[in-house]
Amino acid sequence: MFPIIASSVRTLVGCQALPNTVIAEIFTAAGISGSHPEAIRALAHVGETAISFLIASIGAKKNVSQDIMANLRAQVMDVNYQEFVARRSGIEAFLERDFSDGRVGFIQLSLALNALIGAVWQATQNLEDVARAIMRLGCVNLCQN
Repeated sequence: MFPIIASSVRTLVGCQALPNTVIAEIFTAAGISGSHPEAIRALAHVGETAISFLIASIGAKKNVSQDIMANLRAQVMDVNYQEFVARRSGIEAFLERDFSDGRVGFIQLSLALNALIGAVWQATQNLEDVARAIMRLGCVNLCQN
């Protein structure tokens, strides 16, 4: 069953370079309530940083006001928005669950979303791949005018 999930995750983000072990760690750790391994939190931090950098970079290139970029960055980094993106993109379906009602909370979804974006960076070291993943997940359309 896991190879199907790994393949689906790679397709979702458009990155075939993601290792099975990293995908398994993200979706196992993020789906478990309580403390999360340092490696997953570190990947999530990398993901958040990549999102923020790409928004700032595109904004500067397109000469968008700092206020508009700050508002966009605040929206995209909001955990409730990230929960919405994770549910809408289908990330929730890949998470292992240890919750009695089977529903994954917003913290776990935000962690999984950001860790997945961080994993794309870790696997490729290419910001274009990260931008593609962000757009495919529906976090933000970096090509908007």
